[in-house]
Amino acid sequence: MGGDVREGLDAIAFRAGLSHPDDAAPGDAFTEAMLAGRRAEVEERLIGLDGVTRWTWSRGTPRREGDRLFFDGVTTNITK
Repeated sequence: MGGDVREGLDAIAFRAGLSHPDDAAPGDAFTEAMLAGRRAEVEERLIGLDGVTRWTWSRGTPRREGDRLFFDGVTTNITK
């Protein structure tokens, strides 16, 4: 993600700040699935913490702990 991502981060809030504007639809669909408790995957561009845009492939399962939403999965840089 172009920088350190701290453990225990709110996955949805974090992703919202990194989504490329042209990939709003797939990013929104992924977020909706996470919020609904469904496994999901998405291929999209994310703007890293360093400002670099990367194509990514994210897949995983949401997990709630109290009022916090976590994402158990992996995001892979597929730019190349």
